[in-house]
Amino acid sequence: MAAFQLLHSIMLSQILILLGAAIVALFGALHRYLTYFSHRFEPRDRALATRLHDVALVATTETSYQRAILGFHVSHSLGALFFGPCTAISHWRNRHSCFTRR
Repeated sequence: MAAFQLLHSIMLSQILILLGAAIVALFGALHRYLTYFSHRFEPRDRALATRLHDVALVATTETSYQRAILGFHVSHSLGALFFGPCTAISHWRNRHSCFTRR
């Protein structure tokens, strides 16, 4: 009976780790979709949106605040998109050694 409980807890923890990785990847994909195909991350005030597009950053005059905000959203969505599968793959490859007793 104890062996069954140990196996059950190991399987449950593996499922929860993989589920967590899938949720992170799903939110990364959703964030990426909303960044490119919606207006969810744009300001409601049109004057502010125009101003953000026209004003350059202090660090460089090559880009505007609007482009910097877009880059921020894209980089963070890509981070979540890569973190989820990397977590799942690394856990799956090491699933036998993660929960062994030493």
